[in-house]
Amino acid sequence: MQNKQNGVVIVCGLAATLLLGCQNDEIRSYRVPKSEATRAIAPSEAARLLAVIIPHGQQTWFFKLVGPVAQVDEQKQAFDQFIRSVRFNDQAERPVTWTVPTGWRAGPESKVRYATFQLGAQEPPLELTVFNFGGVAGSVLDNINRWREQIGLGKIQENELGQISMNLQLECGPATLVDMTNHGGGKAATMPGPEVTMPGPDILSRRAASRPRVQYDKPQGWKETSDPSGISTVVFEIPGGATKASVTALPRQPDEVFLNVNRWRGQLHLKPVDEKQVGKEVRQIEVAGTTAHYVDLTGPESAGQPAPRMLGVMLPRGEQTWFFKLMGPADAVEKQKSAFEAFVKSVRFEGSRGS
Repeated sequence: MQNKQNGVVIVCGLAATLLLGCQNDEIRSYRVPKSEATRAIAPSEAARLLAVIIPHGQQTWFFKLVGPVAQVDEQKQAFDQFIRSVRFNDQAERPVTWTVPTGWRAGPESKVRYATFQLGAQEPPLELTVFNFGGVAGSVLDNINRWREQIGLGKIQENELGQISMNLQLECGPATLVDMTNHGGGKAATMPGPEVTMPGPDILSRRAASRPRVQYDKPQGWKETSDPSGISTVVFEIPGGATKASVTALPRQPDEVFLNVNRWRGQLHLKPVDEKQVGKEVRQIEVAGTTAHYVDLTGPESAGQPAPRMLGVMLPRGEQTWFFKLMGPADAVEKQKSAFEAFVKSVRFEGSRGS
C-alpha cells in the first residue's frame, strides 16, 4: 500500500485511507466520557487492535475491536465477515445495515456510540464499537498513534504506516484496515500475511510492481481519471448519466467467481445466490486470448432512484484477476453496453500479441 494516507483527512475517500482513532476520543475534537472510554493497556500486556474506517457521504464510520490477543484472534474471521456485510442505505433512522455474526450480542446503549456488540463468553466480554462522525475525523497518523497508545505502544512516523495498515475495497465502498498487536514489552507486530479477502500490503506492493501493463482502445467520450483510492488502475468518467467504468487488478482468490458475483449482487441490493444460479448468470467472453467471466446484473428501483445496473468482467491472468466494470443507472448502462464490450475485447497486455 502506498503511503498516500499520510496526513490525509478521513472523511470521504477511502481505499486510500481508513484508519480509526481513539484513546479517550475517536476524533481530536470530540471527548468521550470516562464511562465510554476504553481503558489503556499497559505495555507489558499482550493486546491486538483491529479497526476499519469507512468514509461515506459526509460522514466517516469507525469499527473497532481491541482486547487480549488470543480473544481477538478468535474473533478475527467473524470481524472480517461483519465488515464485509456492511451496507449503506442512507435511511434517516438506520443509514447502515450489517449481518451480525453468530454469538455476537447487542451491548449497552450509548449516546456516544452508534452501536456496541459484545463478543465471546469470557467476562468481561470483548466489545466491538461503532462510531460515526461528520466533518474532519483526524489524520490517519494521528488516529493510529492514539490507537497505539491505547494498546501500550509508542508512536510511529508517517513512513511506517504501511506496516500496520492497508486499503480495502468493500462492497459498501473504499475503506482502510488497521491491524496491530502488542505482544507484551511494547513490541508491535506488523500486518499479518495475505488472506482471501484482505491481502497484506507487502504482498500487494510486490504484485503491483510485477503487474503487466494493460492497454486498450478507449471508447469515444470516455474520460480517463485516476482512482483517488489507488485501488483501480484507471477509472473512466462517462457522459450521459452517473455512469463509471473501472479497471482493477487484484490477487487471485479461491472461488472468486462465486464470491464476486454475490458481492456485486449485494452492491445492487440483490440477494445472494447459490453456485448453480451463479453458473447461469455468468457467460464466457474472450479477452486478450484468455477466457473471462462476464455478468450483467440489474438491481431494483428504490426510493425514487432508477434501477442500478452493472456489467462486470473477471479475467484471470497469472497470479492476478483483472476486473473490468461498468456501473450506473440501468438506462445509461444500456447505452454504453456495446462500447463496454468493445473496450473489454480490445484489452491486451504488454508483451502479448497485438500489443
